[in-house]
Amino acid sequence: MRPYAEPEVFIDAPAIYCGRFFSHYGHFLLESLSRLTLAKMHPSLLCCYVSDGQGELAAWQREILSLLGLRNTFWEVTRPTAFRKLVVPPPGYVIPTEFAAEHAAFLACVTPEEMITGKKTYLSRALAGNRVYANEAEAEEMLRGHGWNVLSPETLSVREQLREIASSEIVLGIEGSAFHTILLFRELRTRMYAIRRDENENFVTIRQRRGFFYKRIDVGKDGLLDIPRLEEAVRHDSLERLVVPDDAAHRLACRNRLVRTAQSPICCSESLLRRAGCLPGRA
Repeated sequence: MRPYAEPEVFIDAPAIYCGRFFSHYGHFLLESLSRLTLAKMHPSLLCCYVSDGQGELAAWQREILSLLGLRNTFWEVTRPTAFRKLVVPPPGYVIPTEFAAEHAAFLACVTPEEMITGKKTYLSRALAGNRVYANEAEAEEMLRGHGWNVLSPETLSVREQLREIASSEIVLGIEGSAFHTILLFRELRTRMYAIRRDENENFVTIRQRRGFFYKRIDVGKDGLLDIPRLEEAVRHDSLERLVVPDDAAHRLACRNRLVRTAQSPICCSESLLRRAGCLPGRA
C-alpha cells in the first residue's frame, strides 16, 4: 500500500472509479470492464481508472469500449487526486467464479455474423509471446491440411475476431485470452473447443452464465500436443471424443455463486447513491 500523499488534482464533477485497466487482453475483458455497467447507464459520469503503466489506451481497448456503447470520458489517474463525489460500484465479474447476470447482459453487445457452413477456425498462439505447447506450429500445419483457417487474433481488430468466430461452425485453440472475446456476443451458435492447459475456472463460469457451447479437450502432455490423436479426431469430425468433463465440485461452486449473483447489487447501489446525491438522473 502506498503512503498517503497530499492531492495534486481535484475533481469537482461526480466520477466513477473503474478500477485497474489492464493491458492484458483477457484481464481487461474480465476485470477492467467489471464496474462499467453503471457507467453506461450514466454517460455523463467521468470514468477514472488506474493502469499497469501502459499509458494511452490501446486501439483494441478503445474498440471494446465503443462496441459496448460507452460514451463516458475516460481519465487515467496518475497523480494523487481528490474527488468531490466518487462512485465505486461493485464488480460484475469476480475471478474466477462470480458473474452477475446484469453485467453479462451489459457485455453482450454484438449480434453475430451468419455462420458459414463447413468453416473451421483455429486460434493460434504464435504471436502470444509463449507457445504453451512446443509443437503447436506442427498442429497448425496439420489443421491447414484438413481445410482449417489458422488465425492469430493479435493481427485482427476486435470486430474482425468476432466476425471470424461467429462465422465458423467450429473454433479450436489452446485455452487462453482469445476465448474471452465470446463474452461480447448476444448469442453464439459456434461450437468452441479449447485445448486444456490448466484448470482455469473462468471459462466454465462464462459458459454457465451465458450458455455457450464451450468444451475442453485434452490432447496435451508434458508440453507437447498429441498431434496424431488430434488429427484422428479432426479427420472424422469428432472432437467430441476428446472432451474432458468439468470437475463436479467446480460445477457446484460455480452454480452456487451464479445463483448468489443472479440479482446484481448494481441497481441497488445506484438507487442509494442517487439518494446521496452522487449520481445524476438516468440518461
